[in-house]
Amino acid sequence: GQSLVCRLEVAQGMASTGLAVAGNLEGEELLAAIRRQVEYYFSRENLANDAYLVQHMNSQMYVPLAIIAGFNNIRMLTSDANMVKRALEGSSEVTVDASGSMVRPNIKNSRNTLVLREIDPDTTEEEIRAV
Repeated sequence: GQSLVCRLEVAQGMASTGLAVAGNLEGEELLAAIRRQVEYYFSRENLANDAYLVQHMNSQMYVPLAIIAGFNNIRMLTSDANMVKRALEGSSEVTVDASGSMVRPNIKNSRNTLVLREIDPDTTEEEIRAV
């Protein structure tokens, strides 16, 4: 009765993230589902709208794995933070740090601003472009 309704709500709620959960997953299927969910959290599209996740990032964009493991959609899959860490091994979208306690997106920060200091006022644009 009630658990079936709950399970259906979970599946519908997670469908918006590209992750559909039908019944109980285990083994490689469970690890893949966890990985897809975490990769969604760290996607550019989600990070653009997820102030909570972004505010937990350090200067290198790492977030404590414990924060991720505490998210509802992850807790519905597992309560084991080590399983979350295991699921992320080999991901091309996120990186777990050497200590195994932090995770970050594999997003290249593209910088397109160059700051030039102490340039002679007579320097031409051509000379600057040559640098």
